[in-house]
Amino acid sequence: MFKSQNPVTEEESDVTFLAGWMYADLFLAMMVVFLATVTFIPEYIGNLDQSASNSAYNYQEIYKKPLAVVYEGFDADQIKRDVLAFIKSERLSPDSEIIYAQIIGAYDLKSETPADAISRAQIFSQKLDQSNDGLAKNASTTLSSTTSIAVNRVAVKFTFATNVGVKNNP
Repeated sequence: MFKSQNPVTEEESDVTFLAGWMYADLFLAMMVVFLATVTFIPEYIGNLDQSASNSAYNYQEIYKKPLAVVYEGFDADQIKRDVLAFIKSERLSPDSEIIYAQIIGAYDLKSETPADAISRAQIFSQKLDQSNDGLAKNASTTLSSTTSIAVNRVAVKFTFATNVGVKNNP
């Protein structure tokens, strides 16, 4: 039988004392990965009116009251008129834009599934995107379903925001 020249004792094979160093090395590696993935984004100044673009700090202010309308079919001109009328009646800034669009399709609970309603909402959303108005070009869109409106209708909820400029950094 072959015997090892350097027998290992139980005291020498215990490496638990290295656990602290391994933890410290892991923490250091995670910090390096974190710092490497942090991005510094310059201030966005595109699409602002003149007063906001000359300011030191810019942000989007979200208007709390949304425009909620139920449509029977798609009519781009009617949607545009409704949006412009809402902006005027609520005294929003003329450069206000739609940032969130929730489109809710209806379905008949007895003969259809929620997927049919989502399909109707998706068709409405695609037509809205394809219209040349550009009303919802920067909007984040969600699609939903409901049984509380007539099947041939689609409800939309638009949330608006406006660009705001502040002269001095807060």
